[in-house]
Amino acid sequence: TSAVMSRLRMITYFIDNTVEPPRLMRQINFRAARTVAHGIDNLQLSYDLADGVTNPTNVKSPAQPNQIRKANLYLSARSAQRVATTGQFLRSSLSTQVAFRSLAFVDRYQ
Repeated sequence: TSAVMSRLRMITYFIDNTVEPPRLMRQINFRAARTVAHGIDNLQLSYDLADGVTNPTNVKSPAQPNQIRKANLYLSARSAQRVATTGQFLRSSLSTQVAFRSLAFVDRYQ
């Protein structure tokens, strides 16, 4: 079979910590990056794999992307200003897992 590609987009997310407060940025192809959120100071992405033997979790950089079954996302944000009484930032975090349709469950008994 042959495949036809009509449009391909490369989307990159990164944290710009050269400004205060740090920002989550999104860049599509070679266009200028745009701010998605302010105060984001930590973004982590890891993967759960199905390799047929050990099925490792929280892999930062999989050697074989076709083994990816789930993506784990961790995002941490902080307030724009410090709390007057403590001098610290207020922080909040979010953690979620995304299972790719038809890839999360592997029937190894076929």
